[in-house]
Amino acid sequence: MTGGLLAYFGTKPHKANAHAASQTAEWRGPLHKPVGMEGIGFVCAQGTAKAGRRGELAIGFHGRIDNLDELGQSLGTRCDGELDLVASLYRQHGDEFATELLGDFAIVLLDEGRGCLLASRDWIGMRPLFWLEHQGQTAVTSEIKQALKLFEHPMIPADQPHAANSASEPNEPDATIEKGVGAVPAFGYVLATRSAPTRTWTKPHRFEPIRADAEAARQETRRLLEIATLRRIPVGARTGAMMSGGVDSTAVAGVAAHLARMRKAPPLEACYTMALPELPDCDETVAARQVAESIGVSWKPVVIRIEDYKAWPERAFDLHDGPVFPTACGAAIIIREAAEDGIETLLTGLGGDEFADQAGVEFRQCLLRGEAREALRWVRSGQPGTIRSVLGATARAVRDYFLHGIRAETKYEQTARRFWTRYTLELIEREGAKHGLSVEAPFFDRELASFLAGLAPSVKSTPEFSKSLLRDAVADLVPESVRLNPRIVVYNSVIEAALGPVPGGQSLHQFIGRSYAERWMQQVNLMLKYGNQRPSPANSPYDEDQTKKPARPSAEPTSRIDHD
Repeated sequence: MTGGLLAYFGTKPHKANAHAASQTAEWRGPLHKPVGMEGIGFVCAQGTAKAGRRGELAIGFHGRIDNLDELGQSLGTRCDGELDLVASLYRQHGDEFATELLGDFAIVLLDEGRGCLLASRDWIGMRPLFWLEHQGQTAVTSEIKQALKLFEHPMIPADQPHAANSASEPNEPDATIEKGVGAVPAFGYVLATRSAPTRTWTKPHRFEPIRADAEAARQETRRLLEIATLRRIPVGARTGAMMSGGVDSTAVAGVAAHLARMRKAPPLEACYTMALPELPDCDETVAARQVAESIGVSWKPVVIRIEDYKAWPERAFDLHDGPVFPTACGAAIIIREAAEDGIETLLTGLGGDEFADQAGVEFRQCLLRGEAREALRWVRSGQPGTIRSVLGATARAVRDYFLHGIRAETKYEQTARRFWTRYTLELIEREGAKHGLSVEAPFFDRELASFLAGLAPSVKSTPEFSKSLLRDAVADLVPESVRLNPRIVVYNSVIEAALGPVPGGQSLHQFIGRSYAERWMQQVNLMLKYGNQRPSPANSPYDEDQTKKPARPSAEPTSRIDHD
């Protein structure tokens, strides 16, 4: 069981049915007693989330604060938990108090004195939080469907729903696929008052450049990765890892097993890997098994078929309130398997690509940092291409730096603010919540991400290996054959195999985003035609000339291989 929040701000709290709203997302746990303020509203917690009153404040908290003790000491006050700390920080720092917090969290606060509601999230958006304004009232909830239910508001797709489901198209970081519903921005705030329109804003995290040689960077990366992993493993939790054959997930699994051997964390009970027998070029089970054997952890390949990807959009539609990009299918099936095994915390390597990898733009990054000698090294490696390409890339870097203020670290700041980053994290959190476990991503730890993002390009990668820094940081934990394997698996091949070729002139994300959006609009039109039901493939009727839903094939039994 995980948790969630529901909050209402307005003059008619008796008409807002918190219980009915909580039941639309019952996987978030039982609803606790509302903490209300007469004439203002209420805050409710579900499952492991907390809600309570602290003087003139009603506070709801979902997640984890990593620097709770340190902040309590700096404030000169005793904080008996997250609610006390939030109250103290808010009183001292005002609306933007959450910038002081490290961790993964969602917070809702009602201030009786000011007559306002304030909502905030962590820096990257690990814990979902949405808001809806309706007839002068405001709802803030952990799920879109809960906000809609709180006001008995119909589900209406956004004007351009594909834009909220495509990684390749521009969109606002607080976009959702539902019209009128916004996401509380990552490292941002939503403030509702009676005297002014509801306001949203962000305080994006700024990565600062860091100077460190290769050895110092290696040691610090390992230290911060261990801290980030340990923060995300609750004491006594049954822990597993989602592990491909890539360096990110194997690094996390290796560190978790190492922490267990050092008696700093509970044992890592199993590693789960996608097995794709129909797509051998994308299958990484051989490398994953080698890692599991080397770290002494039980390994479980989870067989996933192309038909699973074909059926995924309809299976996931209702849970995620709309169409979902199908690459999440494999993760969702692994989450389900891990939950059936009793796993309570599932570690992933998500975030490694975002902050440890440079996506082949090391030459440009060196120029933006003013490191001419290192830039020349990448030219000699042949990465930028022809002399013409080198001159063009140099001109663009100089222009961006002097005219637009773009720094090397801007790349990572933009990644942290992307809609797709936030949406992906919300999706895996929700899949975990549905099955009663917590999905954790140590690479999205703010301290670790800040360190990796701030390092010089040539410290993080070499012409021979991307992520060479991370590979060296876990050299004692991962087999050489896996650690030094430069092979990169592109899972778009899985999607293309499942859905067929992409029409010319469109990226895969554009094609899938648009086609799913069209299906979403079709479902809503059917809902309006046949009655006010939730528009999902499970309960929307089909016209006779429409294609029926394909039957989901029976899953091939997975096998477990245990290693002593």
